Amino acid sequence: MSFIEQAKEVLTSEEVAKLELLARKSADFETTHEEDNELIGLKKKVKEAIAQRDKEKNLAFVKEYTLIEILQVFKPTQDDLNKAIKTLFPKEKAAVSEAIAKYKIGDKVHEVKNGERPVKALSEEIQKHKEKGFVKALTDFGKAFMKETHVADAGPYAGETIYDSVNAIATRFKFNKAALLKELKAEKIITEEAKA
Repeated sequence: MSFIEQAKEVLTSEEVAKLELLARKSADFETTHEEDNELIGLKKKVKEAIAQRDKEKNLAFVKEYTLIEILQVFKPTQDDLNKAIKTLFPKEKAAVSEAIAKYKIGDKVHEVKNGERPVKALSEEIQKHKEKGFVKALTDFGKAFMKETHVADAGPYAGETIYDSVNAIATRFKFNKAALLKELKAEKIITEEAKA
C-alpha cells in the first residue's frame, strides 16, 4: 500500500490535499522552511497513525485472554504496572476551585480553596476562630459544598446520610466534627440529621 493510500485512511481530505501539494513542491525544491516542517509533521502523523493501527491489528488476538492471564505471562514489575496505570488513567489536573470560605486579614481577603494549602496567616486565622468562624466565613459555594452528602451502604453508618465535606474540612483544619455540624445547623446551612 502506498504512503498516499495510507494517508487517505488516517488524514482528513484537506490534510491529504495539503500533503500531496507539499510533496510535489518539495520534489521540485520549491518549499519554504515552514512548508517543509508542515510536510514533515503530516508525514509523522500518518506514520504514527498507521503504526497504531498495525499494532492494534497485531494485538487483536490478545482480546481472547484476560488481563490477569496476560500479566501472569509477562510478569511485569510494580514500576511497569504503575507506569502503565499512569499512562492509561492519567490524573486529571484539578480544576481551579472556587473559594469555600473567605477571611479578611488586615486589608487583604484570603480564600480557603479545596486542594490548596492556605498561607500561614490564613491558617492561624482559621485556628483562632475555629468552627464558628469558619461557618461565618463560608461563601455561597462553600455553603453548597458543606451540604454534599451520600448515603453509606456499608459499615456502622449503613443507610445513614454522611456529610462528606464536613468530614474533609474537620480533618483538614483539625476541627471537632460535632462542633462544626452544630455551627452549620445553627446557621441553617444543613438541616437534616446526618453523620459527619
